[in-house]
Amino acid sequence: MSVCWIGIGANLGDSRASFDAALQELCRPPEVQLLARSGLYRTAPIGQQVGGNFSNAVFSIATTLSPFELLDRLQDVEAALGRTRDLRWGPRPIDLDLLFFGDQVIKTPRLTVPHPAAWYRRFVVDPLVEVASAFRHPLLGKSIGELHAELANRPLVVACFDQGVVSRSGELRDRFPGVRLLSATAATEASGFPMKLQDDDWSDPVWNGRPVADLTGCPGDAFQRVVDFLAAVLDTPRRISDW
Repeated sequence: MSVCWIGIGANLGDSRASFDAALQELCRPPEVQLLARSGLYRTAPIGQQVGGNFSNAVFSIATTLSPFELLDRLQDVEAALGRTRDLRWGPRPIDLDLLFFGDQVIKTPRLTVPHPAAWYRRFVVDPLVEVASAFRHPLLGKSIGELHAELANRPLVVACFDQGVVSRSGELRDRFPGVRLLSATAATEASGFPMKLQDDDWSDPVWNGRPVADLTGCPGDAFQRVVDFLAAVLDTPRRISDW
């Protein structure tokens, strides 16, 4: 059986009830067995049309399903609980993201594993470090605990390959005072935790030994993508209860 980690979130309706219903529907033996789950976290919404605050958590399963069979199961559970995809990054009653499928690396138009944002979204990393601190990212070679600690560094150094965004660094500094935005050239020798922000095809998960933030497919123009990225990195989710 393969061990997988799944992120779960919601900002419509009774999220606790939706989370419980999702687990009950997803974990039908013998194909899927629940292994562990984090507490519930309250997190800020990311995006311009996403609505109010989210509840988030992560859980692990052991499964005999293939990655694409598991993806089908996750999407069936979402649909059964009222999830529609009319508005991308909009409000939702349930959201299930396949974060890691063991140590497999998959990149297809339908499924990318590890999830490209699993290492920097605090609404994923904070609950994940609670229950999987020692798990090592298959591409980055660092544990979730190490990534979580590096995300907490201030100032957070970000290397941006979009000169149009770099030219507006003053706006970003005013909005996110904990960030130091540099051009790719200036960041080459910088210490800290620089990240490459790019809109071209994602091929290499690291740049100069640093993780790459893959913003392809995210909504909005280049500047808005960076704003949403920084909001996800700098958020401090609040643990609200056990789950």
